[in-house]
Amino acid sequence: MKRIIFILVVMASFQATAQLTLESGKYIHQKIVRVEGDKVELYRKAQAFVDNRFSGSEHKIYSLEAENKIRIKATQEHELDGMPNAVSYTLVIECLDGMYRETVKDLTYRTKGKVYVLEDKKLKAKKKIIPDLDSEFQVISESLKTSMYGEMMAQKQP
Repeated sequence: MKRIIFILVVMASFQATAQLTLESGKYIHQKIVRVEGDKVELYRKAQAFVDNRFSGSEHKIYSLEAENKIRIKATQEHELDGMPNAVSYTLVIECLDGMYRETVKDLTYRTKGKVYVLEDKKLKAKKKIIPDLDSEFQVISESLKTSMYGEMMAQKQP
């Protein structure tokens, strides 16, 4: 019984929910997820996820197959108090044997014709923006996780 509890605690620590946090003066969202598969297989699944999720022209995708890494420079609309705004960020997916790491960084926010880095003190509505962005990154993270586990779950079902 103790062994099962220990395994569950270890698993929870590797799949803990990441939040948009301030590290070294920069906002970052990072998560490491353990999943079955080698780095090449996980890279292929991550590439399929990226091709599906970030297919628009507003996104720039850099696939670094030799490093099993994908870097996406993404922009998406964000409505705040009824006004259209946009957030830009870099999403990096790094695949290793048995795990992958997702990192969201380099966040900028465009509002009223001005562009701010998310850490800028001049960005007044930060207290409203951060929870919204964190929720959006959680959705992306869960979608990626579903894609990474997808084939494995389909193979286990009769």
